[in-house]
Order: sequence, then structure tokens, then C-alpha cells
Amino acid sequence: AFVPATVRLVESPDQQLEALPGLNGDTAVLLRGEAANGEAGATGSVQVAQYRAEQVDLDVRLDRPGYVVLRDAAYPGWSARVDGQETAIVTANYLFRAVAAPAGQHRVSFSYEPTNLRIGFVISLWTGALVVVGLFFGPIVAWVAGVRSRGGTPPSTPTTLSPPVLRPRQPR
Repeated sequence: AFVPATVRLVESPDQQLEALPGLNGDTAVLLRGEAANGEAGATGSVQVAQYRAEQVDLDVRLDRPGYVVLRDAAYPGWSARVDGQETAIVTANYLFRAVAAPAGQHRVSFSYEPTNLRIGFVISLWTGALVVVGLFFGPIVAWVAGVRSRGGTPPSTPTTLSPPVLRPRQPR
């Protein structure tokens, strides 16, 4: 991760790609429509506080508003926050993720939360619930259906057992 000393704005992804050859390591090429809040020429430092596959936290110090570039792929599903406030991710140098940050000390967090993963989780949760309900109520429904098909009616409440009525035997 780095704070670009130079920010170059271009109009299209094709122009962004064409501008990459010959760039030095502290330059960021951003799309003009995406780059709204930062300023060029900020200086500062970036420390990686945490780096996991689905979460990256950076401690950033800037002398004035600028950009922070994370040299990770700008893949759909990532969201960014600066000090807990959601912010837009800007594509830097055609491939990387960048965010605008205000002057001062800040925590910049990137989280991978793709929508497809959430949808899949909800579908799996509902499917699991239906399976559990089916395993619990399935045998009861089958028993009731079996009793009715034999012409009887299932008992609605448990009955108490009464002693059998004894009748005298008839002689043969």
C-alpha cells in the first residue's frame, strides 16, 4: 500500500492502461469520474495493520487529503471504509484498489463481501430449515395419512386407558 505523490486523471480504462508504461512506483492513474474526493500530491505513510483474504486494515497518516492505493486486485465485491464510514473504491493503475482519505491519522478498511455469497447463505439457511421441518413433521404427516387411508381417524388427544370390561363366558 502507498500514498501516491502524483495522481494522474484519465477519462477511460483504455487511457488508464495506456498510461501505465513508464510510471514510477509512487504515481496513481485514476479514472476522472471515480476520483472525486482526494487531492494530488499528498504525502504520508501507510502501515498494514491486518491482512487476511477477506479483510485488509491499513493505518494511514496524510498531511492533506489524498489517496491511499492498495496493490491488490480491484475485484467486484470489495467495500471500503475510512474510520468506519463507507467510501467509494477507485480503480488505480487499471488493476488496484484506492480510496480517498482526509488529512490526519485514519484507519482504512477493505472488506470482501460479495452479494452472491450472501444470497447463497440465505438460500442454504432456508433449505436447511425446510429439511429440518420435513424430518420432524414428515413422519407425523405420513402416519396421519396412513390412518385416514385405512378409514379411521387419528386421535386428536391422548386417551386414558380404562380397564377392560370383563364379560362372563358363555358355555359351549
